[in-house]
Amino acid sequence: ETLDMDASALVGTPLARLISEEERPDFQVALAGAFEGSEIPIFEVHIAPGGSRLIPVDVDLCLVDIRGERRTLLHLRDIRRRKAAETRSTMIFEYIGDGILITDQNGIILLASRSAAQLTGHSREELVGLDIAQFHSQGGADGWKQATERNDSEHSIYEDMLQLDNDRQLPVEWTTASFTVGSETYYIGVARDLTDRKAADERRMETERLQTLLEISGGAAHEINQPLTAILGYSEMAMDALDEEHQAYSY
Repeated sequence: ETLDMDASALVGTPLARLISEEERPDFQVALAGAFEGSEIPIFEVHIAPGGSRLIPVDVDLCLVDIRGERRTLLHLRDIRRRKAAETRSTMIFEYIGDGILITDQNGIILLASRSAAQLTGHSREELVGLDIAQFHSQGGADGWKQATERNDSEHSIYEDMLQLDNDRQLPVEWTTASFTVGSETYYIGVARDLTDRKAADERRMETERLQTLLEISGGAAHEINQPLTAILGYSEMAMDALDEEHQAYSY
């Protein structure tokens, strides 16, 4: 089924003919090594059952005895779904706008996305091996530590200032989660640049402050205007009743 061929058609077919042309030399070397009794690790090749269609498979080769004769057992595993999932993950990891950092249990960076390099100002190679705590403020580092010390699988979200070179800082929102590979636990941190959102929040707050100021000023003007209206009104009446030469007229 993996080869999409009838079983009877496979009998008598040279094994190497099923492998893609570019990978046949390496496959022949692995096959010869397995036949000689060498332990061959599982490796990937592409099989070509017909036409130009290639199917990625995991290959496991080992030597077996059948009635006193040595035979090579070939185990093929179709990995098309895994490859498709890896491609999607790679696309997300490479092209997502948020910075992604993957660390070990001690917070040492093992993998960094392109956006993470752009955010921090370091190349991806420079980021590997660094402690993720150096990109946090003191309080943020505590937040990362608390997030990684949690025993449940829930993710954590907190805001912090991303520490950059030359004492520069960048407001970010961190989303952290853990995942397990075998017996090892790893952590993933996604940093989202909040510069635009912070600027929008500041503009909104400034607008609200101005609106509040105008409302207060309008209320104060109304409160002041009421007694002034009476004062001005009586002053005008007094001026009409007095002669311009009167001493109180100028007041």
